[in-house]
Amino acid sequence: QAKHSGKYLSVEGRRTDGGAPLVQSALSGASHQRFELIHHGSGEFSLSLRHTGMMADVTGQSLSAGTAIIQWPSNDRDNQRFRIEPIGDGYHRMVGKQSGLALDVAGSGQDDGVRVLQWTRTNNDNQCWRFIPVEQIFTVNLSVLVHIGEIGDCKFGSDQVAGRDGNHIEGL
Repeated sequence: QAKHSGKYLSVEGRRTDGGAPLVQSALSGASHQRFELIHHGSGEFSLSLRHTGMMADVTGQSLSAGTAIIQWPSNDRDNQRFRIEPIGDGYHRMVGKQSGLALDVAGSGQDDGVRVLQWTRTNNDNQCWRFIPVEQIFTVNLSVLVHIGEIGDCKFGSDQVAGRDGNHIEGL
């Protein structure tokens, strides 16, 4: 969640293609706003997108400020690795390993759809991000999960709510 706007890191338009830009948008709870942090050691992480399995990626391995952050298939290169630096009050700065530049909501924009790019590190809130575990965002009625488990897969919009075994939740 971006500190300056309260909006969430997302893939534009729920796109599934490589090269789709990362943007900020209001919370929908869909899988295009869910990321898994993959630790590589030495304080380096990749951000894997839940809905595609692709990684947050600095376009073209660029070292330039203003370069878009996109989703791209995993390539195990430094443009898909970030250092996560705590900056206080539960917020962090994500800094590209390859470029040393921070993930930044362009122009400190407040609207949905504003692109996320890499930019020179500042003390501005548009470079401050908070990681929120999915469990803290959604409360689920367990009786619904039991029912879903009895009837098989259930769909909520385009996202899977629970698997056939009823023991897990995805895409809320």
